[in-house]
Amino acid sequence: MALNQMIVEDLKKNKRASKLPDVDAREIKVKATELIMQQVSENDLEILKQHGSKIDVLIDNKIEQQVVKVKNTLKTPEA
Repeated sequence: MALNQMIVEDLKKNKRASKLPDVDAREIKVKATELIMQQVSENDLEILKQHGSKIDVLIDNKIEQQVVKVKNTLKTPEA
């Protein structure tokens, strides 16, 4: 299952709480990190290190951005 789909399904299940349970959020973060790291080459990592960038911080920020984006697409205006 694609990561975005996994997030959407979890959010739909927990719509009333409008927040993912901590366990689900951690699971999504771990899976997302694994998927991203599979796509990053050793050369990319070296370039990031040379410029003082920390890959884990970059990944965490990107994951948070995506989660917020998905949440915003699920929001429905209240009547």
